[in-house]
Amino acid sequence: MSSSAPAQPRPLVVLTRALLLGQHALFAILLLVAWARAAGETPWFELVAAGLGLGYAALAVVEHRTAEAGEPSQPLALVLLLLLLGAWFASVSLTPDFAWLAFPLFFAVLRLLPSGWALPLIVLMVLAVVWSHARLSGWADVGLATVVGPTVGALVSVGMAHAYRMLLRDNAIRQDLVDQLAAAKADLEATHESLAESRRQAGVLEERARLSRDIHDTLAQGFSSILLVGRAASQPGSGPIRLHQALEEIERQAASSLAEARAVIADLTPQTLSGGDLPAALERLVTSVSELSGIRATFELDGEPRPLPRTHEVALLRLAQGALANVTAHAAASRVVVSLSVDDGGARLDVVDDGVGFEPGLTGPREDGTGYGLRSMRERMTALGGQLTIESAPGSGTAVAAHLPAASA
Repeated sequence: MSSSAPAQPRPLVVLTRALLLGQHALFAILLLVAWARAAGETPWFELVAAGLGLGYAALAVVEHRTAEAGEPSQPLALVLLLLLLGAWFASVSLTPDFAWLAFPLFFAVLRLLPSGWALPLIVLMVLAVVWSHARLSGWADVGLATVVGPTVGALVSVGMAHAYRMLLRDNAIRQDLVDQLAAAKADLEATHESLAESRRQAGVLEERARLSRDIHDTLAQGFSSILLVGRAASQPGSGPIRLHQALEEIERQAASSLAEARAVIADLTPQTLSGGDLPAALERLVTSVSELSGIRATFELDGEPRPLPRTHEVALLRLAQGALANVTAHAAASRVVVSLSVDDGGARLDVVDDGVGFEPGLTGPREDGTGYGLRSMRERMTALGGQLTIESAPGSGTAVAAHLPAASA
């Protein structure tokens, strides 16, 4: 993301440039006055005056380019200043008329030289002005005004130069603040875009996880049931009647799985819930598992049925489907009990079997693509603020308990 450079604070920039232009104009005016006063009085004054004008003009051009580039004073500017001061000392030695140029030159010295060098040089320039007047009229005629005039001018120059530097410093501070604000704004916009992208990625991952759980609990479980029925029908000794029943069950299970898949695609409630409430759907599920697997499966309802949020009914039904699929596929159980209880504290679903059991801490995805059921159950409960508890041990059966608090509805 590109952004234009922030504009400098205009009032301070205009003021500092106006002060600098005023100093240049003052030097030009005083130079013309000195030139006119000294005309015909002193030899070589034209050459010295021309040198002063050209030297100051060159210095002003170099200063302007340096300021535009935002760089510190260049060595060329210091060399030009020293040559300009040399020409001024020469002009003052010729005539005191050029002493008036000391005032704008004070500013140039204070702008380009550090205080440790600038102040002694200004003192030397003041002494040169006093000496020029004394050389012309004699030291006996040097009055208080001759000394006070250039001294006051030097003090005023020092004060104004200090104010000028303060303005430049304030301008730099404000410019730095503007740059920092611009950088902070750019960082904020980049952070906002990053957060938006992160939210989008999180939404994509969450939707993938939801689809994974739904596919596992619908298509995968349906295919597992079809596979179990097919294996049972292919056993030696299965007669035509048994084979015919198996085909009918396979057809029924395939149709149910297809309806579940369409419901997942349309993001509807499970097909099993479309004909009634959760207890009725669980009872139909238990009956179907008992008929398919031969396991003695029963359903128990503790207390009177109560309405639940649709998301809770879907989650509990999916969990029962996954738990019963694990029982038929892995538990080698002879009996399984599914119980549901709903009260003011929430809903609780238990699936308990008398199978071979397992070590809960050793479960996980397997190379054949299975092993996602328990993780899918836990993710469903966590998404709704519920809890999933699994108790099992080798040879001791398995108990799966899910609890959804009423407050999470």
